[in-house]
Amino acid sequence: DIGNVLLTQGTLKISPLGILRAGHSLAGLIFLAGATGATTPVNYWACLIRVSDRKIKAISPDLGSAAWGAGSTKQFNFNTPYSPTVDEMVVAGIMMAGAAAVPNIIGMLSAGNLASIAPSLLGDSNTGLTTPLALDTVVTAWGGGSKFAWCYGF
Repeated sequence: DIGNVLLTQGTLKISPLGILRAGHSLAGLIFLAGATGATTPVNYWACLIRVSDRKIKAISPDLGSAAWGAGSTKQFNFNTPYSPTVDEMVVAGIMMAGAAAVPNIIGMLSAGNLASIAPSLLGDSNTGLTTPLALDTVVTAWGGGSKFAWCYGF
């Protein structure tokens, strides 16, 4: 079921990506806003998280007050591309804070009990965030999600 995933101010939203193969790299992520874009955002950024230890392995700069219109994509380029030495399961994180209106992101309702299968690949993680976290920060365990945002790694 295609739908919208609403971001929560200052909360890191987690969405599944899959297996990043050894020697392959990701330079960033692309998300698609739904019917609501961001109104006067203050902070927003995205990151790549390794599932096995919940460490941030790549992160974008803070896009600050850059516009993000309804129905448009937003590209988050990582400060440094990430290339693992072994195959790794990874998830995407996105965070926005200080906006008069946060965008909804095009996504899907998870099928059946997908949200309850370990390891969890969607939900909410750290709260109270503004600026990007540091590389190798261990984020809090995520969960509680029934929808996940579509995003594309490049």
